[in-house]
Amino acid sequence: MPSSCSVSGARNASSLAGWNRQTDKQVDIQVDFRPENPVITGDDHFLFAVFQNFIDNAFKYSGKQVKIQITCTEPDTRHLQVRIKDNGFGISSKNLKHVFERYHRGDQQDNRKIKGHGQGLYYARTVILAHGGEIGIESEEGKGTTVIVTLLRKAHIKKKYKI
Repeated sequence: MPSSCSVSGARNASSLAGWNRQTDKQVDIQVDFRPENPVITGDDHFLFAVFQNFIDNAFKYSGKQVKIQITCTEPDTRHLQVRIKDNGFGISSKNLKHVFERYHRGDQQDNRKIKGHGQGLYYARTVILAHGGEIGIESEEGKGTTVIVTLLRKAHIKKKYKI
């Protein structure tokens, strides 16, 4: 059921995302929420899982020193935009166009050291689109990845999530 939820829940997701990360990594998470009232209409459980997935991916696909920047801006009065940028391995241009496909793990397909089934970004895209939002990814191999999510402040949530 849709309700008001704060996009600042991404802050909480950043503190919980460490459940799946290696303890030998040094982590620096910077959070910059510019809007005074970062609230949207949405399902906070689904959105929390989405942002937790983005942050968890930043941990998994980074080296020993993880740097994550979470920024929330207000591109206009109707939208909020959240960017989650990391300094990880990055995604090749060949794989970038497939990241939202179900079961796609890109270059990590056969890497058993990095846990995952290739469903996280597929799920994230499904949830964001169901909220009337947009999702995109910018990445460069060896330099990191930025996930960009734009959400309506008053979303018209589809009653059925097709996952």
